[in-house]
Amino acid sequence: LLIKNFDDSQTNSENLKFGFINTLEKKLNDMGFKMSGHLPDFKTSIFTIEINFNSLNSVIWLGPKQEKINSGILTIQSIIENLKNFCEKLPQKINENSFLKIIHENYSIINNEEYDDKKPLNSILNKINENYIKTKIKFSRAEFSYLLFKYSSELLKSFKLTVATRSNTRQRQDFLWIPDDADGNGSAYSYIQLKEN
Repeated sequence: LLIKNFDDSQTNSENLKFGFINTLEKKLNDMGFKMSGHLPDFKTSIFTIEINFNSLNSVIWLGPKQEKINSGILTIQSIIENLKNFCEKLPQKINENSFLKIIHENYSIINNEEYDDKKPLNSILNKINENYIKTKIKFSRAEFSYLLFKYSSELLKSFKLTVATRSNTRQRQDFLWIPDDADGNGSAYSYIQLKEN
């Protein structure tokens, strides 16, 4: 009887997990995202959703667990809301023209401080965040990466990004992972350089 109760408990647990994952997939489909993968990591568009049924927590990553977006209690509502906030509210926070202007401005500031044409990509992010008191604009690594991707068609008309070498990926401060397409493929980049006219 004890063994049977244990088996029933395991079956119920697995059914709950299966139901959770199925419902999550349907909600993501409603957002236009396809879901793939298996526990604990599920891929959807440019995101990875890490699910832990033991701790009842979830983590949302940009890319294949590259840049952490947020973590929190494991509920479908919180996962969907966090994805929506990231995808919809972040571009509302800053439009393409304003973002490109900020990149140009902070590149110029760093250009006056350093003579090398190539600037560390994260130095641009750091400079933006340093000026938060004046501009009221700051980004996490994941937000900055996402905006570089979202506005890449215009950005790459003026700037060139350099793929990080193996030595540049030893420390996170030396690179930033950026999506290359909407399927979640991406690369680690280390430098940004203004193109010559």
